[in-house]
Amino acid sequence: MKILFLQTAFLGDLVFSTALLHAVARIYPQAEITLLASPRGGGVMAGDRLVKATIIYDKRGREKGLRPLLRLIAKVRGGKYDLVVSPHRSFRSALVARFSGAPVRLGFRSGWGGWAYNRGVPFPAGEKRAYLRELKLAASLGGEVPTLRPLLFPDARSLEEARRLLARAGAGEGTTLVGLVIGTVWATKKWPTGHFLELGRRLGRRTDLSLVVLGGPGEAAEAAAFRGDDGFVNLVGQTTLPQLVAILSLCRVVVGGDTGPLHAATALGVPVVALFGPTDEEQFDFLSPSACLTVDLPCRPCRPHGSRSCPIDDWRCLPEISAAGVAEAIRRIVEI
Repeated sequence: MKILFLQTAFLGDLVFSTALLHAVARIYPQAEITLLASPRGGGVMAGDRLVKATIIYDKRGREKGLRPLLRLIAKVRGGKYDLVVSPHRSFRSALVARFSGAPVRLGFRSGWGGWAYNRGVPFPAGEKRAYLRELKLAASLGGEVPTLRPLLFPDARSLEEARRLLARAGAGEGTTLVGLVIGTVWATKKWPTGHFLELGRRLGRRTDLSLVVLGGPGEAAEAAAFRGDDGFVNLVGQTTLPQLVAILSLCRVVVGGDTGPLHAATALGVPVVALFGPTDEEQFDFLSPSACLTVDLPCRPCRPHGSRSCPIDDWRCLPEISAAGVAEAIRRIVEI
């Protein structure tokens, strides 16, 4: 049996969808699974042995537009899949599923593309957690579906590369790694750079601790503030997605806002200090002994995914989370 798993949304969305992918694999243990993902997410599952092949679809870049989409559909049809699974509720994903040639197409029968699926369930809007909503799709296939958590695995090659990157950047061998995720797509979900710098000062220059700063090329300007002389190990914009997953897996704790790498850390089994502002922390589960820090304001949460600017021009929900509080949460987790 051949299965196409279609999830071309952001990195965090693919992380949550790993629970559904593993549930489908348990229902069809002999199946060959191909993942169709965007460049933002595809590499995150490099260490998952359930995924036999990956198709990268750059829908916002070089493959934007109708002709590349038609070529993708032709490629998918050529794969002769028996089942297409798509938790992504978008019109484009629905088109790929509908014209895939697969006899069974599993997705949510609501939203922009519900017409594309001949097997599925109504979107369970009452459930806040994405991975539990998506597991309803697996249940529609029949049989008993265990409640799985999102799961990620680093691959061996990327782990070796990650250790070399850390060593070259100044992380001492055998030190406790604290990951600091400074970036996010939405500005209102980003803890201020100055707070991260203050966090470094509060944790102090310790020979047994390495503060690993992580982010994409879009955070290059901010990353310049994190100097090795101040105890930071700056890897912003210097990792592939598989290497990022590997580095996160080596951390004792990861600090960041509501963003893909933070959720990837949880899927890897790494405790986090999650900093939530405009979005609802009840959408997510965090592993013990993780901490989720918020500020009690009547206006939050205000957005399901964050926004580029505060809707009431009074952005306090993240700036008012103190570096002192984050430092204390880190100390409780890593016992320093």
